[in-house]
Order: sequence, then structure tokens, then C-alpha cells
Amino acid sequence: GKISEPLAVAIFSYALFLASLYLLLACVKKIIPNANRWLIFLGILSIATANSIPYVLRHPVSYEVAIVSGAFFSMLGLSFLFRSYNDKTFSVRWMSLASLALGLSVGCRPIYGVTSIFIFGFWILISTQKPFQIKNSILNAAALAIPFSIVSLFLMLYNFLRFKSIFDFGMLHDLPADLHAQEHMSSFANMPPSLFLSVFCPPSFDNIFPFIHLKPFYPFQFPPGYFNEEPNGGFIFTSPITIYSILFIGLWKLKRRISTAELVATLLTVFGFIIMLIEKFYMISTTQRYQLDWITTILLGSVIGCIYLQSKISNHIGKIIATVIISILMVFGIVAHLAFGVTGIFDTLRRGEPRQYFALENFFRPVSALLTPVFGSDQTKILDITIPNGSARFDDGTEGQWLGEEGYYMRFTAAQTIPMQFSADVVVRPDLPDGVKLEFQKTAGPSKSFVVKGISRQTFQFTLQPGSNRISIFANPNGPIVTDQDKLRLAILKNIQIAPISSK
Repeated sequence: GKISEPLAVAIFSYALFLASLYLLLACVKKIIPNANRWLIFLGILSIATANSIPYVLRHPVSYEVAIVSGAFFSMLGLSFLFRSYNDKTFSVRWMSLASLALGLSVGCRPIYGVTSIFIFGFWILISTQKPFQIKNSILNAAALAIPFSIVSLFLMLYNFLRFKSIFDFGMLHDLPADLHAQEHMSSFANMPPSLFLSVFCPPSFDNIFPFIHLKPFYPFQFPPGYFNEEPNGGFIFTSPITIYSILFIGLWKLKRRISTAELVATLLTVFGFIIMLIEKFYMISTTQRYQLDWITTILLGSVIGCIYLQSKISNHIGKIIATVIISILMVFGIVAHLAFGVTGIFDTLRRGEPRQYFALENFFRPVSALLTPVFGSDQTKILDITIPNGSARFDDGTEGQWLGEEGYYMRFTAAQTIPMQFSADVVVRPDLPDGVKLEFQKTAGPSKSFVVKGISRQTFQFTLQPGSNRISIFANPNGPIVTDQDKLRLAILKNIQIAPISSK
């Protein structure tokens, strides 16, 4: 049958990891035989997490299917290209499979059409690896070009049948022109903000779980038609091991000879940079989700390059220092992207599964306490309100929030200890003659529980401590309930007021 989008994203994400894992381990086995096992282990964790996959998995619908599948097929094609090499010879079968996989990546994301240039460059590279033979050169060219071309021709036919244009992949029909200002696409003016947001934009650190957050930040004015509606993180700061990709490529001219490991690492990073530059030229916005189009190869190339560099250091102390530095860079990227995966683009875990989210927050509360003196806010404010059961509208046009066993959650950040008061009208469903058990929970101190019937004004007092705080209000049936679904909407909070308690 037709699989769901979340399942498709999960399958392609795991397949992307396996393709990346194969390429990493194959490189280690073939060209870095004395690689540090600890760095290999961290490298595996990095390619599994530090490439925006956790972020994408938090919202696995629509675009994410195309993004992850395109990244998978491109990585699969690169893996087949590497597999085609064996003792200075190249397998026509594996090159054909590589060409097919790279062609399929174009069907997922048209931007991968630029891989045709990469395929041509690879053909030039292998043609210079041995004495020139026209027969072998033509055979290799056919293996690399024919499968890719067949897939491309079918895509063009598909586009023509849909939109009467072989180069129309549907984007102009899918995205509203007034929102995305499509006349500003394909402009060099888009590249400075896009490159800054994708490469150099730093994340923010605070004492609020999960402690590392993406944010849109650009120090200059956006060009006309450019917009930025989603949080971003530059990969240099969110996956700092990728600094290798910039530093090493810049030092190429200082080296007379380049090893096979360095060549593979560089080809992977160049592949990613080419995709990134084309995308930044075309797009009029930047999103963390789209980073997956090119970050996987840049990250993998950087991991391979750093493992190789550490293996070439002969000094024992230098080897230890390099291992520590590389480990820190990898571990930070792993932790940062797992944190991004908790919130995702729309903070869907907190909104959709608040009990899971706040259970995690409670587990990491000691970390929050340690970070509060360093990153604590200098003001007291409401961070967010979580209403898993939705809102209710009354006949007079006013609204309230449904209250049930899932609760009503509010998070605060406080600069100092401050007493607060919460008050609201509680409207119990009229078909519940026994009322509901209302429970008010706070971060510190005992909870308060009592029975409420009909309509009444309820007031609660609590104290905010420096740092992150949370209060929760739950309603449980005080009598028989027909179904579990009824437990979600038992009462309504209306006319909510939250204010500090005056010291006078």
C-alpha cells in the first residue's frame, strides 16, 4: 500500500545512515588502515546525528520525504562510485549503479541535476589514472552516462506530461508566488544571506531545555524578496568538525602530493559545496531542513579527513592532542543536533507529547541549574504555553482552553525569586454532575488538588525560582467517564490572569 510520510522519512533516514556508514568504513579499511577506533566510533555517531537528521525527523512530512530520499540516493551513488574502484581498475557494473542512483536523486530533488557535472569530472579523473585507452574510456563513459540519462529523460517526460515543460518540476505551481516572490529566485543577491545562515549563523545557548537552540540571525539587511521564517544554524558552529572542509581545501596549494584519503575527503566536501552553492543561488530563503541536501557529504568528508590526519601524526603527544580536539568537535556536533531534534522546526514534541517533553526536561533539570548562573535571563517572562487539548469558543465569542488529564502547561524564566499568582475561571462540563478533580502542580513545593463543579473562579499562588520554572494544571474525572477521549476535555480555563504578588 501507500506508506505514510513519517515512515518514508524514517526509512530513508536510516538508509542514508547505512550508505554513509558503508562509505566511512570502506574508506577506513582501504585507505586508513591505522585509524583510531575511538574516532571511528565518534565518526559513526556524527554521520548518524550531526547532519540535521534529528531535526528533520521531528517534522517528517511533505518536503522532508523529498529531502531525505534525495540525500540517500546521492550518498548511495557516491558509495557505488567508491565501490567501483578496485586495485587501480574501475568496475563498469558499479559505475552504472552509481549513475542510476545519482539519477534517482534528481527525481527526488532537482538540484541534484548538478551531479551530472560531478559524474563528468569523475570520468576525467579515472581516465587519467592509467594509460589512455579509447575502448576503456568509452565504456566507462557509457556506464556513467547512460543510466543517469535514462532517468533524466523519464523525468523530463513526466514534467512535460504534467506541466508542458520538460524543466518544470512543479515548484512554481506548488509555492504561492505572492509569498515566495519567485521573481527574485536565481539571483546572486540571495547568496550572502543564505551562505551566512547556513555556514556561519551561530546557535544560541541558555539554561532552558534543551539548552542549545537554532535561531534566525543575519547582521545585515536582507535583499528584496528574501525572507527567513525558520530557525537556522551554520554548520561550522553546529557541526564544527566540518571546519576541516574549509581549512583543508584552502591549504591544498601548499601540498605537492595528495593522498587517496585526502582526495576522497575533498571530493565529498566539494560535492556538498557545489550542491550548496547552486541551492543558495536559486532559493530566496534558508531553512535548516534544506541543509540535509548537502551537509551529509561535507560532514562525511570532514570526518574521513580528520581521522586520516590524526593517523598521520607520528608524535605520541601530538596524536593525543589531535584525538582530544577532534573528539570535542564531534561530540559537540552530536549533542547540538540531538538538542535540535528535541524541538525541531515547530517544537512539535512539546506541543504534541508534552508529558514526554517535560519528563525529559525534568531529567535534565540539574543541567539547567548548573547553567542558570551563566546563561540565566535578566528578566522574568513566560517562555511558552502548551495547550495539548486545544481551545474552546463560547457563544459570546470569548475563548478558553480545554483542560484534561493532559494538562495545561506554562513555562517561565525568572531572574530572581518572585511570588506569582495565577487566577482563572474554571468551567466544568455540565454533563459532569460530580465535577472534576483539579490539580495544580508547580516546580517547587507540594501540588494542590481539590474538586470543582459548575463555574468558579480559582486562584493559585506559586513562587518562581531563578532560571526555568513550570506550572501545570490537570483535570481528572471525579465520577464515571464514558470514553478515554472524554478525559481530554473535562473543563475549560477562561479569563486567565498571571501577575506578580505585590510585597505591600
